[in-house]
Amino acid sequence: PFPLDQAQQARMRLIALAESEGYSHQQRYWMNKIIEADNTASTESSDYSRGLAASAALQLAKPIRQIYQDIQLVTPLEKNLQSKKQAMESALEAYGKAIDYHIAEVTTAATYHIGEIYHDFSISLLESQRPPGLSSDEREEYDVLLEEEAYPFEEEAIKLHESNISNIQQGIYDNWIKESIKRLAELLPARYDKSEKWVKFVKTIN
Repeated sequence: PFPLDQAQQARMRLIALAESEGYSHQQRYWMNKIIEADNTASTESSDYSRGLAASAALQLAKPIRQIYQDIQLVTPLEKNLQSKKQAMESALEAYGKAIDYHIAEVTTAATYHIGEIYHDFSISLLESQRPPGLSSDEREEYDVLLEEEAYPFEEEAIKLHESNISNIQQGIYDNWIKESIKRLAELLPARYDKSEKWVKFVKTIN
């Protein structure tokens, strides 16, 4: 188990070996071991070990997010909505664990994915299957109620993506921040979907 960095490096090799053999369950096993080793290392923990643990936490969140995404809001709507909310909470918790390491490149990735989860939930509500037998007036009222339910999730998505791009002020600018900017250009085009205009300057010397 020690020296810690060498042990963590060995676990990374085992993850790579499991990946090459297509053993996803072994990959997850050794990722969890990397996290466990860093969490229990106390003062022995290093930047290298924390970086690996943060990356492992980020990777482990991906299949949890996929479970959330696979749940469709179709009839029986109440049951599927409850399942999707529970899966959403699990995914948010998983990405929160990755953020807790305060590793910049992991934090921007996790923040982006959390923002996308909120955005996806908003869209899923708006596109959810409508109950059968609604009259036109009932359908219109139902749509309005869905919009009211979906709006706070879209707002939260905007806040998270804005939080992500605020990292630019600390000199952090990576692909996940670029992706947050792209999403904000869709959600708030008046503010973020702007292209620079270049004006040719000609100085005439008489």
